[in-house]
Amino acid sequence: MNQWRRRAIRVAAAYGFIPALLCAAYLAGTWDREHRSAMLAVVLVMLVSATGGWLASARMSASRRWRIPLLVTGIVNLAGDTVLGLLDGGVAGPLGALVPASAVFLAITVPPRAFLWLSAVSAVAYGILIVYGDPAPPGYPLVHALAYGSAAVLCLRHSAVLASLRRRLSHTSRTDPLTGCLNRRGFDERTAAALAAARRAGTPLTLVLLDLDHFKSVNDAHGHQAGDDLLAWAGRELRVDRR
Repeated sequence: MNQWRRRAIRVAAAYGFIPALLCAAYLAGTWDREHRSAMLAVVLVMLVSATGGWLASARMSASRRWRIPLLVTGIVNLAGDTVLGLLDGGVAGPLGALVPASAVFLAITVPPRAFLWLSAVSAVAYGILIVYGDPAPPGYPLVHALAYGSAAVLCLRHSAVLASLRRRLSHTSRTDPLTGCLNRRGFDERTAAALAAARRAGTPLTLVLLDLDHFKSVNDAHGHQAGDDLLAWAGRELRVDRR
């Protein structure tokens, strides 16, 4: 789980690097135009934010607040994209696509619930570009927003399906299919986590071991199916008693 969180934080940080580096290359080729110094300052802020998120990924992935770097990176880059768009021609300018493109990328990198309010922030940012940026051709903002919005919805749906599949695979890899109880991997991970929590809290931990008497005799006398049925029954009883 921590590995997946760390990867998600680093993907979000990479999202911060990509538009910043693209804009840096764009500024290098158009430095003789206006507002380039201010735009360079915005690019540097975006790079610093992305670097901080990348460096903090290992530490934050083990925290319950691991979503914070994702959200901070998203907000910083949406703000940076908006400012860059305003300084370079508005919604129809070369950098006017940064805000809607960011919404598409956020649909892939952040959890669905976080994306809902980040998409609202993206809509506000896009509205700022339309209102305060240079005038765009009639109908351009609407078509632009619909195209990128549709892509964002598709990416969000795909991301949700992958997240659901990842949860099912994680559960399957740690659970015995016959009994529904933890397998060796799941038991080792659960035990290690419980021991670590007990050490941190300074509290005792109890481990109860159960054994099925004469299981081999039942299995040999009545067949493997009877043995499987016995194990499945024992697993069900343990899960019911645990609840």
